[in-house]
Amino acid sequence: MQPRPAGPTSGDVLVSRRTARADRYEISVLPAEAHIVATRYQEAMQKVRELARGLAVDGWYTADHTHFARIARHRM
Repeated sequence: MQPRPAGPTSGDVLVSRRTARADRYEISVLPAEAHIVATRYQEAMQKVRELARGLAVDGWYTADHTHFARIARHRM
């Protein structure tokens, strides 16, 4: 069994927050650009978890595109 990566891989769902905009969370399926925007943190987290579950992939959050936190784990 191979260890899981410490960050998102192709196909994973990513929510990111622009540091200058606290009210804008962008959600994308990697490697594509963001296609969903949420205005609240809780809404963004819920959408990422739903997408990750539906696609059977992992969901991630980042505020700086350097550090990532896994918020959903559905990849086998």
